[in-house]
Amino acid sequence: MSSYPAVYDPVYSGRGVRSYELTPTTAEVTDDTALEAVRDHLRIIHQDEDSYVLSSLVAALERFSTTTNRQLFTRGYRLALECFPYSSARAIKIPRWPLLAVSGITYDDTSVTEYTFEFDAFTDANTGTGEITIASHGLATDDRLIYYPASGGTALAPLADGTTYFAVIVDANTIQLSATEGGSAIAAFTAAPGSSETHQLYHTPQKPWPELNAWKVQTDWNQIATVYPTEYPDNAENVLITFTCGYGTTWADVPVDCQRVVLLLAEHYFDNRQAIGPKMDMLPETITTLLNACSIGDEFETYGV
Repeated sequence: MSSYPAVYDPVYSGRGVRSYELTPTTAEVTDDTALEAVRDHLRIIHQDEDSYVLSSLVAALERFSTTTNRQLFTRGYRLALECFPYSSARAIKIPRWPLLAVSGITYDDTSVTEYTFEFDAFTDANTGTGEITIASHGLATDDRLIYYPASGGTALAPLADGTTYFAVIVDANTIQLSATEGGSAIAAFTAAPGSSETHQLYHTPQKPWPELNAWKVQTDWNQIATVYPTEYPDNAENVLITFTCGYGTTWADVPVDCQRVVLLLAEHYFDNRQAIGPKMDMLPETITTLLNACSIGDEFETYGV
């Protein structure tokens, strides 16, 4: 799914954060009751045009959320910041209301050097011990490594393509991998290539920050805040926050005033089907007024600072 355009944030322009980017991680979904409501609104008594009715409804939901900062049906998002905001409130405002849960916070540690290690999975991987030989690897315990087998090759099971593992140091030239930070090493490979194959371990700078129990998710304020005395990490950039928001999974969960605006938007998109020209994007004044009335406000673009 494509990201929404990056939003300039003047409040953070002098504090390291100049913009943020919001990307849906799940599709916009609705239920049959919402589809029936749109049919009734359009006075359609058959189902012959259901595919277009549905696409008009989805377009209406998208327009509503991007204009008002409200997410009606439950949906996942990823918020990308250049760095942690240096705000006195020590909180990050989530730009979609209402916030349900935060599932992850990661950042890139600029003190970590990105590097891709290549090794021969046939000769450098010991299937009996799970050890991998990489000369002068320079890694430290629990460094994050993303595993990539050869294209079309055989993975070192139980390692999985694109999965992050944690370094367990055997010596200066040998490592093992753990599935969890601080966990036990994988003690054997149950499958391996039968001939020479170049596999990779990518030393990623991405880290979680911090454990989620060190954050206080304030759904009533629609923000996440550090729990004192937790401080933001140094050398942090490319902060990614994954979260879920929305009023619920059914049409009945959506506030009635919001339902009315969505129905008018769906009608507009249903009636204006031209592929080019400004008419589809230009909304009638009545709909624009109602959208503005439902809008949460500009405070979401500054995370409540």
